[in-house]
Amino acid sequence: MTYKDLSKAAASPSRPPEGWSWVAHFSSYGTDNYTGFACYDFADPNSNTKLTAFGTYQSVSTSTPDTITINSNITSLNFPFQPSVSPIQAGALLSFNSSTVLARFGVSFISAQQACANAEKEIPDWDWDRVEDASRNAWEEVLGRVETHLQNENATVLDGFVQGGSDGMPILGDFAIKYGSRADEIGVPTDDLYQALVDTAENTNTAWKMFGYIPTDWVDPSGAVGLPTREASRATEYALGDFAVRQAAIALNKSDADIAKYSNRSMNFVNHWDPSVTSDGFSGFLQRRFQNGTFAFSPPNACSPVDPVSHSCARGTDNDVGFYESSSWEMSFFAPQSMSTIVRLMGGSATFLSRIDNYFTKGYYQAGNEPSFEIPWVYHYANRPDLSALRVREVVFGNFNTGMRGIPGNDDSGAMASLLVFHLLGLYPVPASTQLLIGSPFLSSFTLHNNLLGTSTKFSVNGFDPASLTSSPPSGSRLFVKSVMVNGKLGSLCWINFFDVIGGGEVVIEVDGDATSAAQRGCGAAVSQPLPDSLETGGFMA
Repeated sequence: MTYKDLSKAAASPSRPPEGWSWVAHFSSYGTDNYTGFACYDFADPNSNTKLTAFGTYQSVSTSTPDTITINSNITSLNFPFQPSVSPIQAGALLSFNSSTVLARFGVSFISAQQACANAEKEIPDWDWDRVEDASRNAWEEVLGRVETHLQNENATVLDGFVQGGSDGMPILGDFAIKYGSRADEIGVPTDDLYQALVDTAENTNTAWKMFGYIPTDWVDPSGAVGLPTREASRATEYALGDFAVRQAAIALNKSDADIAKYSNRSMNFVNHWDPSVTSDGFSGFLQRRFQNGTFAFSPPNACSPVDPVSHSCARGTDNDVGFYESSSWEMSFFAPQSMSTIVRLMGGSATFLSRIDNYFTKGYYQAGNEPSFEIPWVYHYANRPDLSALRVREVVFGNFNTGMRGIPGNDDSGAMASLLVFHLLGLYPVPASTQLLIGSPFLSSFTLHNNLLGTSTKFSVNGFDPASLTSSPPSGSRLFVKSVMVNGKLGSLCWINFFDVIGGGEVVIEVDGDATSAAQRGCGAAVSQPLPDSLETGGFMA
C-alpha cells in the first residue's frame, strides 16, 4: 500500500500538495492479484481552504499496533503486499485552515493519474449542490421503481425499510433469460455475454471438469486456480454458475449440446454430499472430498455462529473445513437450481422441514451473510409456504431495524438491503431464472415500475392484517397466502413468473389467518406445477 503526494511542485508548508493518491494491492479469489488506485483532490479554486500541514502515521510495530508514530512533512508511505491481514494502522494526515473541507475523489484500476482524471471528468466544476442533486435524482429514479402504498401499515415499522434500496455468472444468466430478447435495444451483445459465461465456466477450475467436484489436497497442474481451499462452498457456486450458462444457452438459442452439458454440471453439487455424516440427529451433509473419492470430515457446525472451535472460515490456506464464511449446516441447503434434490437427499419433505427448523433454533442461521439469504424461504420446496411466511417475519424483525446498525452484516454492494426489500415485498428471486418465490408481503399494496418496458404492475393484498407485522404474529392474524390472481387468472401459491411481475396489470394476493388450512393447501392446485422448479424434476425448461 502506498500513499504519495501528487502535486506538481515539491510539497512544503508554504506550497502544500494539491492532491494525494492511494495505491493498494489486493489478492483475488483466482490466480492473480489486482491493484486499486485512488486520488484525493483538495484544490477547489473557489475555496480559501488551504492545507497547512501534512504527514503520515503508522503503527510502531505489528506487536504494538495501537502505538502510533507521526511523521510530519512526509509524502510517501509504503507497505509491501502480504496475503494475510496485517494489524498495522497507517495512513496520511492532512491539516487545513478550516473546519470544512471539500474534496474530490476518483478511483481507477489503471493508475493514480487515471484516478485523478476520472475525478476531474466526473466532477469538473466543484459544485457540491449539483453533485448532491444528481445523486439524489439518480437514487430517486431507481427507488421509485418500487412504489409503496402505506394505507393500512404501521408506517413507523415499514417506512424506514422500504426507502432503503460474487460471482457474476448468475447475474449474466439472469439477464440473458429475462432480457436476452431485448438485449439489442439496450446495447448488450448477447454473443459476447454468452462467450463470457462459457469462458468463465471452462477456465475457472480444472478439477471441476475432471472430477465433477473440488478435491481436497489436490494441486491443479495447470495452475488455473487460486488458493485450493473452500472446496465445498466453491463446488456449490460452480454448480450454480453452470446453471447460469445452461439458462443463458436456452434463452439465447445455443446448441442442445451446451444445454445438456451445463445442465449435467449444474447437478454436480451432489458429489460433495456425504450421507454418512450426522449432526443433531440428521444425516447427510456437504463435505470435502479427496481425489480418491473418499470424504474428508468437517464438523457440520464448523464456521457457524455457534461453532465451539475457532475454525478459520475465510479464504486463506488455514481454512481446513472446506466452507467459506458459512457452515455445512447452512451450505447443505444451497442448490437453488434443484432444491428438490436437497429435499430428497435430506430424507424427504418431513425431515427437510424439521431440519430447517433445527437450523434456526440451534443458532446455525447467520443473518449477515449471503449463504443464508434464501433459507427462510426454502419451506416452499416442501409444499409449506405458510412456514416460510412465519420465518421471513421472524428474520426481518429479528435482524433488521431503522437504527444505525439496521442491517445484520456488510451490505455487499446493496445485497443485504435488496434482500430486505424482497422480503418486504413478499418475493424472492430464484437466480438465473424467471421464477420468484411468492410469499406474504409486509405491505397492503405496492406497484413495480419497469422503465425499459414502460409497464407498471400493482400488487394488492386482500385481507392485509397489520397485526401480522411482528416477529411472532399472533394466532389468527392474516398472513397466509390463500390465493394469487395474476390479471384475473389463478396462479401458484409458491411462485410467480418474472414476466407477470413486470408485465403490467395487477396481482392480487389474498391472505387469511387459518394456519391449519394453510398447511393443508401448501402451494395450491391452481396450476399443473404448483411447487417451484427444480432441475431434477424437469423444471426450468425456459
